[in-house]
Amino acid sequence: MGSKKNVMLLALAVGFSSTAAAQQFNGRWYGGLGAGVSTVEPDTSAVAGVDVTDNSSTGIRAFAGYDLAPNFSVEGYYSDLGTATLTPGTGSASPSGDREIGYQTVGVSGLYYVYNPAGGQAMTNREGLNVFAKGGIGMMDNGDNTGVTDAEYERIEDFHLALGLGGEYGMKNGFAVRADYDSYDKDAKLASLSVMKRFGGAAAKPLDVPAPDPYVAPATTLPPVDYEPIGILQTPDPVYVGTIDSDNDMVPDDRDACPRSDQGVKVDDYGCVFGGILQGVNFELDSDRLTSQARYILDGVIRELRRYPNIDVEVAAHTDNQSSNEYNIDLSQRRALSVVNYLTAGGIERNRMRPRGYGEEQPIFRNDTKEGRHKNRRVEFEILNY
Repeated sequence: MGSKKNVMLLALAVGFSSTAAAQQFNGRWYGGLGAGVSTVEPDTSAVAGVDVTDNSSTGIRAFAGYDLAPNFSVEGYYSDLGTATLTPGTGSASPSGDREIGYQTVGVSGLYYVYNPAGGQAMTNREGLNVFAKGGIGMMDNGDNTGVTDAEYERIEDFHLALGLGGEYGMKNGFAVRADYDSYDKDAKLASLSVMKRFGGAAAKPLDVPAPDPYVAPATTLPPVDYEPIGILQTPDPVYVGTIDSDNDMVPDDRDACPRSDQGVKVDDYGCVFGGILQGVNFELDSDRLTSQARYILDGVIRELRRYPNIDVEVAAHTDNQSSNEYNIDLSQRRALSVVNYLTAGGIERNRMRPRGYGEEQPIFRNDTKEGRHKNRRVEFEILNY
């Protein structure tokens, strides 16, 4: 058998060459190191008088891989599985004392992620709890650690099928803790706990929003954007007879910042659809990633902001009180920036928007109920000038 180093390099090359299939996914490299308990199974059935007296040991494992798709990764690994102790009996051909047989394996596996309680986006970014199954191929090498070359045993398989299960808990900074159970055919098993690190940004690519210029009115009218005016955004004053309201939105033209609103949509105090609370502009759990519904609603906001290039807005994000105030301020600021980045990608000038995170400081409902906390987690637009 060739050297373990050459076999390891060959297996890694085979595994990582498959990353060419990931052209439509912004994957990430990762690496990790772990340790655990191993069981090895040398075959002594062909030699009389030799017993396996200890086949449990401490194993270590190093691995490196690449997130190839939203629920699939490929990785190469090297494991030192420890030793098995062989005790020659009186019938042995070489009863010269106990032998310690060391086991090492190297190979490549594919990991298929099957479950994340927070949903598919969290799995895509490998955040929170992820459960996976894996399978691959490997090669095993072993030898007598006592320095004697005539140990009476046989390795059951050189090339083997490697199967396993595991779970990992990933954090936003790319670090994760992983638990693995690996079975290397009939020769050995390893249960291990590892620390790993992913490199680069989140695995999901940002949504690419087209920005046509000049603005072309959509062929169909978007569904009304539900909002709840608060603060200075109060119910518009009644329109008196003789007052001009060219778009029939109940806001007179002399104070209508958006005088060409689509028929039937709800507007705010300024006659625009993007003021007040934007219901449905939500984020993934404990994250600043917009949901698909939020992106749909913001696409309508983009169209409206293009119509009125002189309007500037404050984009304010709010949270409930379930974490520390410092954490909530940071989370809300990142969420406000996420909205601004999405609008900027849609063609809105960044200097027209002022992101601001208020954290838990401005609740509009009580935080001691689930419904109240849900309503406090919100995004508001306030028109600054027009």
